[in-house]
Amino acid sequence: IQDTIILKIFLTGISVFLLLCVSFYSSGIYPFGIKTIAWGDMKQQVVPLLMQFREILTGNQSFLFHTGTAGGSNFWGIFFFFSSSPFSFLFLLSDKINPYHLINLIVVSKLIAAGITSTIMFNKMFPDMKYIYAFILSISYVFCGFTLMFYQNAIWLDMHYLLPLLIFGMYLLHKSGKPLLYMIILSFMLIVNYYMSYMVVVFIVFFFAIFTIFDK
Repeated sequence: IQDTIILKIFLTGISVFLLLCVSFYSSGIYPFGIKTIAWGDMKQQVVPLLMQFREILTGNQSFLFHTGTAGGSNFWGIFFFFSSSPFSFLFLLSDKINPYHLINLIVVSKLIAAGITSTIMFNKMFPDMKYIYAFILSISYVFCGFTLMFYQNAIWLDMHYLLPLLIFGMYLLHKSGKPLLYMIILSFMLIVNYYMSYMVVVFIVFFFAIFTIFDK
């Protein structure tokens, strides 16, 4: 059974990767060309702030006082608003890869992660569902309107791959009274992006209300 789950996760992850490769190749986007997916907020805020984060990681600046802004500022607020993602550490590679190219790879990685977590959720919550249906739903989730409209705020994509795990955690809490996964994922979501936490709280309220009404 465990091997079957791993295979399903692999197939979804590699499918997301291949679909994005086809899209990037046809548009000349790095690593198949020189174009970047960064524009607007990603180009003007996300990438520059991640470069500041890299300077802190390499010891050239401080979290307590960063001179990257006009008169200097504390970086902690910016970190938890834009950069507190495990994928942000990939910007340590920006001395080898153009940062506006590196962000392409980070977005791809986050979308693959969304495909993996949604596959886990569907497999665990609906064990009798045929894999083809779970596969279609997972791919649809990865490339939903949220992704296509808001990927420029790359930090929001962390919420995208964490949401299926949060739903599964709430499912476990409701069905068997096990709170651990729910507590861990919710805490991680608040750390990754406190800015969107109010949306998560609203979702939790509605989810449990609907679950309580219809799951008799």
